Amino acid sequence: MALWNFNDDDYSRKELALIKHYGFEDLIPSVPPVSLYRVIIEHAFIRGEENAFQYSLRRVARALQQCRPYRMTPEFDALIDDSVLEK
Repeated sequence: MALWNFNDDDYSRKELALIKHYGFEDLIPSVPPVSLYRVIIEHAFIRGEENAFQYSLRRVARALQQCRPYRMTPEFDALIDDSVLEK
């Protein structure tokens, strides 16, 4: 039984690209978004990457911690670098 009801519109294209980069897309249907981000953030920072994905994830982590801007808004999506869609 899923912990929450996943819908196709629960993530933007940029969020999905970021999640897929780190290989956690299989968790999408069973883990709420903020919990999934926590897992990805811990994983990414341990890896110590320095690239557009990492910089985007840092901005996302800061936004989630500060509760602004909210997810699923243009302002939140703007935190994720456009180049993540090209990978």
